[in-house]
Amino acid sequence: MNVGLVHRVDLYRSNPTGLEDPWGSPGETLALVSTEVPALVQPRGSREQPTPSGVEITDALIVVPFGTDLRAGDLVVLGPETYRVVGVPVNAGGASHHLEAAGRKVGLGG
Repeated sequence: MNVGLVHRVDLYRSNPTGLEDPWGSPGETLALVSTEVPALVQPRGSREQPTPSGVEITDALIVVPFGTDLRAGDLVVLGPETYRVVGVPVNAGGASHHLEAAGRKVGLGG
Protein backbone atom coordinates (compact mmCIF):
# COMPACT_ATOMS: atom_id res chain seq x y z
CA MET A 1 0.00 0.00 0.00
CA ASN A 2 1.33 3.43 -0.93
CA VAL A 3 0.18 5.69 1.87
CA GLY A 4 0.76 9.34 0.97
CA LEU A 5 0.90 8.78 -2.78
CA VAL A 6 -2.38 10.62 -3.28
CA HIS A 7 -2.03 11.46 -6.98
CA ARG A 8 -2.38 9.29 -10.08
CA VAL A 9 -0.04 10.24 -12.91
CA ASP A 10 0.73 9.13 -16.45
CA LEU A 11 4.37 8.62 -17.45
CA TYR A 12 5.75 9.34 -20.93
CA ARG A 13 9.23 8.58 -22.26
CA SER A 14 10.87 11.26 -24.38
CA ASN A 15 12.71 10.08 -27.48
CA PRO A 16 14.86 12.65 -29.33
CA THR A 17 14.14 13.06 -33.03
CA GLY A 18 17.43 14.73 -33.96
CA LEU A 19 15.45 17.71 -35.30
CA GLU A 20 14.58 21.06 -33.74
CA ASP A 21 11.08 22.25 -32.92
CA PRO A 22 9.87 25.67 -34.17
CA TRP A 23 11.47 27.36 -31.12
CA GLY A 24 14.90 25.84 -31.68
CA SER A 25 14.63 23.27 -28.87
CA PRO A 26 15.52 19.62 -29.51
CA GLY A 27 12.57 17.77 -31.05
CA GLU A 28 11.10 14.72 -29.38
CA THR A 29 8.44 12.08 -29.71
CA LEU A 30 6.64 10.77 -26.64
CA ALA A 31 5.77 7.18 -25.81
CA LEU A 32 3.30 6.30 -23.06
CA VAL A 33 5.08 4.22 -20.41
CA SER A 34 2.43 3.83 -17.71
CA THR A 35 -0.95 5.19 -16.63
CA GLU A 36 -2.54 5.78 -13.26
CA VAL A 37 0.78 5.44 -11.37
CA PRO A 38 0.43 6.24 -7.64
CA ALA A 39 2.50 9.36 -6.96
CA LEU A 40 2.97 12.46 -4.89
CA VAL A 41 3.83 15.67 -6.74
CA GLN A 42 4.88 18.46 -4.36
CA PRO A 43 5.63 21.91 -5.80
CA ARG A 44 8.92 23.23 -4.39
CA GLY A 45 8.96 26.77 -5.73
CA SER A 46 8.44 28.78 -8.85
CA ARG A 47 10.22 31.48 -10.76
CA GLU A 48 9.82 33.19 -14.10
CA GLN A 49 12.45 32.57 -16.72
CA PRO A 50 12.50 33.95 -20.26
CA THR A 51 11.60 31.12 -22.62
CA PRO A 52 10.19 31.06 -26.15
CA SER A 53 6.78 30.11 -24.76
CA GLY A 54 6.98 32.49 -21.79
CA VAL A 55 5.90 29.76 -19.34
CA GLU A 56 6.41 29.96 -15.60
CA ILE A 57 9.03 27.50 -14.36
CA THR A 58 7.94 25.49 -11.32
CA ASP A 59 10.11 22.97 -9.50
CA ALA A 60 8.57 19.92 -7.82
CA LEU A 61 9.45 16.78 -5.90
CA ILE A 62 8.00 13.67 -7.56
CA VAL A 63 7.59 10.51 -5.48
CA VAL A 64 6.57 7.15 -6.99
CA PRO A 65 6.68 3.53 -5.74
CA PHE A 66 10.05 1.77 -5.86
CA GLY A 67 10.32 -0.24 -9.08
CA THR A 68 8.45 2.32 -11.19
CA ASP A 69 10.17 2.76 -14.56
CA LEU A 70 10.92 6.47 -14.13
CA ARG A 71 13.97 7.98 -15.85
CA ALA A 72 15.63 11.34 -16.36
CA GLY A 73 13.82 13.22 -19.12
CA ASP A 74 10.50 11.40 -18.64
CA LEU A 75 7.31 13.44 -18.51
CA VAL A 76 4.97 13.07 -15.53
CA VAL A 77 1.41 14.21 -16.29
CA LEU A 78 -0.89 15.12 -13.41
CA GLY A 79 -4.18 16.42 -14.77
CA PRO A 80 -3.42 19.55 -16.80
CA GLU A 81 0.13 19.84 -15.44
CA THR A 82 3.23 18.23 -16.95
CA TYR A 83 6.62 17.88 -15.26
CA ARG A 84 9.89 16.78 -16.83
CA VAL A 85 12.09 14.61 -14.59
CA VAL A 86 15.38 16.43 -14.05
CA GLY A 87 18.26 14.14 -13.11
CA VAL A 88 18.18 10.50 -12.11
CA PRO A 89 15.43 9.32 -9.70
CA VAL A 90 16.90 8.04 -6.43
CA ASN A 91 16.01 5.21 -4.07
CA ALA A 92 14.96 7.37 -1.14
CA GLY A 93 16.92 6.44 1.95
CA GLY A 94 18.13 3.23 0.28
CA ALA A 95 15.09 1.44 1.71
CA SER A 96 13.61 0.25 -1.64
CA HIS A 97 10.29 1.81 -0.63
CA HIS A 98 9.93 4.68 -3.09
CA LEU A 99 11.78 6.75 -5.66
CA GLU A 100 12.23 10.51 -5.48
CA ALA A 101 12.96 12.73 -8.46
CA ALA A 102 13.22 16.42 -9.13
CA GLY A 103 10.74 17.71 -11.67
CA ARG A 104 10.32 20.92 -13.64
CA LYS A 105 6.89 22.01 -14.85
CA VAL A 106 6.79 22.41 -18.61
CA GLY A 107 4.38 23.95 -21.07
CA LEU A 108 3.32 22.49 -24.38
CA GLY A 109 6.36 21.66 -26.40
CA GLY A 110 8.41 20.99 -23.33
